[in-house]
Amino acid sequence: MQKQIIKDLGIKLPTVGDKSNFCFCSGRGRVISEQRINSIIHQILEKHNAERPEIPLPRFSCHTLRHTYATRLCEAGVSMKAAQTLLGHSDFQTTYNIYVGADERFVAEEVQKINGLM
Repeated sequence: MQKQIIKDLGIKLPTVGDKSNFCFCSGRGRVISEQRINSIIHQILEKHNAERPEIPLPRFSCHTLRHTYATRLCEAGVSMKAAQTLLGHSDFQTTYNIYVGADERFVAEEVQKINGLM
């Protein structure tokens, strides 16, 4: 539906090399840089923490969101090959070694699955 709305509005989404469908684009359809996204996130966190000091949010970057996305893909049981494609990695090892930071709870659940097979 979102793609149809974009098409109906005549918005031309940017491509960089063979990449397209970016998460963060300006109102003019330009890709927003990682540095700018991080600056926006920082501004939002600063404002929130000033207004709600009793519920402080830790500082994070857009790369942290990428790691979180990869971990959630893993926890949801998405195959590594599919995760590799969704994350845009050229090889499987990058996805597996760098981005999947499964927590101890998830690992314990996976061990229980294995124990159930024995």
